[in-house]
Amino acid sequence: MGGRRGGQQEAEAIASRLRPIEAPPAKGNPVTFGEFLTDRWMPCKRRQVRATTGYRYAWMADRYVVPLIGAIPLRQLRADHLDLLYHALAKTGGAAGTGLAPKTIHEVHLIVRAALDLAVESGLIASNAAHRVRRKNQEQPTDRGS
Repeated sequence: MGGRRGGQQEAEAIASRLRPIEAPPAKGNPVTFGEFLTDRWMPCKRRQVRATTGYRYAWMADRYVVPLIGAIPLRQLRADHLDLLYHALAKTGGAAGTGLAPKTIHEVHLIVRAALDLAVESGLIASNAAHRVRRKNQEQPTDRGS
């Protein structure tokens, strides 16, 4: 029971360090996908899930998503960017340059898709590029019924 409490405390500490929701950027300074993911989506999501789940989402975003596609302006993010992300994760995204498991890639996809759904709902983008990713021999996730 002590280990679980320690993990929860660590998750809560990390969640508290996430930046609060900020005002939209000034004109001429487009918000990047990484900024939106960490500044807008994560704070909203962490209020809906357990601290440990929020920690895992933040960890996956920081480790897998932001380094590869975080600098892309939100309005310019396309399905082919996501295809390349999932391909890179399948080939070299894991420890020691090995590929990630399809389940892990699917979890990353769910985070990206949920963040882009919020961007659509917020009127920041017209459509969710994650709904248009291609499937390649189960290396890349696809939406199932959503």
